[in-house]
Amino acid sequence: MYVRRSLRKKMYLVGGLLLLVIILGSLTLLITSRYVTVQPVNGNSALVFAEDPLSVHEYIKVKIGISPGKIYLVDGCTGLVMTTSSSKTYSIQRALEHTLDIRPDVFDVVYDAFTHYQVEPVLVKIYQLEQGTYYAQLVVKRESEYVGLDAKPSDALAVASRFSVPLYVRDDLMKAQGQQVC
Repeated sequence: MYVRRSLRKKMYLVGGLLLLVIILGSLTLLITSRYVTVQPVNGNSALVFAEDPLSVHEYIKVKIGISPGKIYLVDGCTGLVMTTSSSKTYSIQRALEHTLDIRPDVFDVVYDAFTHYQVEPVLVKIYQLEQGTYYAQLVVKRESEYVGLDAKPSDALAVASRFSVPLYVRDDLMKAQGQQVC
């Protein structure tokens, strides 16, 4: 009887250790993933899951429209209207029309730098409105690595318009802030 108990305890110990190894291995895999980081939260460490930069789940594809000082991101007859400087909308308009000005602006220089260093913009996502300010992410690719860059929407759109990349707006943001445009 004592032998069975001793064997049973050893089996529980081995099973527990195996479970611990599996859990630690899974956590190590998660932490080394490019979408999970360990960050301090309230004085403790916490796993923070980042959105896959290429995911467009819960986003809708939009088209861009421009008027002086305004950018329209349109899906059907609903559009997100953003206010920006006339010089920014002029720059985006030139890019959409594939025309050059006498002198390059900063977004033309970014285009040249991205092209030279083989950085390829992939998409733009407008994902948040907080206190009247929209937030965007410009997703770029270099070799096989994708990176989501935090950017002002107007800057992300100015770069994206030079590369003809798709534009996305978070679905709930379009529903909450979208206006009838036709």
